[in-house]
Amino acid sequence: MELIKLKTKQETSSIDNSQLIKETFIRACNQLDASIFEPLIDEEQYFEDMDKYRFLQNMKSRFDVLKGEGVKEVQLVM
Repeated sequence: MELIKLKTKQETSSIDNSQLIKETFIRACNQLDASIFEPLIDEEQYFEDMDKYRFLQNMKSRFDVLKGEGVKEVQLVM
């Protein structure tokens, strides 16, 4: 899974901020819950050519498909 470069609302150093974004995105994917990631996204930021809410809806739709198949969580494998 490719991580998306994002701006965040929190005022932290860019290294801490980048790590927080990565960890939160992975946690949201692991738990199949886009709402975990939502607070970190800047309102004006675009991801994969989608605004914040379309991007989150896209994530939610993908997670809903997995949940519909009985998947409760996923694990990151390197």
